[in-house]
Amino acid sequence: MNFIEGKSEGDGARRSSEGSGVLGRAERLRQPDAKPTIGIRPEHLTPCKPSEANLVGSVEMIEALGADTLIHVAVAGHTIIARLPNGTPAEIGEPIALAADRDRVYLFDAGDAARG
Repeated sequence: MNFIEGKSEGDGARRSSEGSGVLGRAERLRQPDAKPTIGIRPEHLTPCKPSEANLVGSVEMIEALGADTLIHVAVAGHTIIARLPNGTPAEIGEPIALAADRDRVYLFDAGDAARG
């Protein structure tokens, strides 16, 4: 699972601390003022337009595994892994935009590690 530090926004949404797109909603947390850890499984990330993205970064590494390809993406000093279908276009050093369905984004309270 990919883990990203989060922060609160005025609308109650949670965003990655790097300022990427909305990743979850505050009502999913037990402590609304907590700084959550955001968890997204590699298989729940899909390529998208930058305007629709939760995360935008540059491709660091590509691992072809047969039916799947693991794309390692640098996002503000962190590496996020996306498991994409074989043949998904990606080039090392090129930008990539990724999105995840909000139902597939997990929020963890930093204080007690409870999942929201």
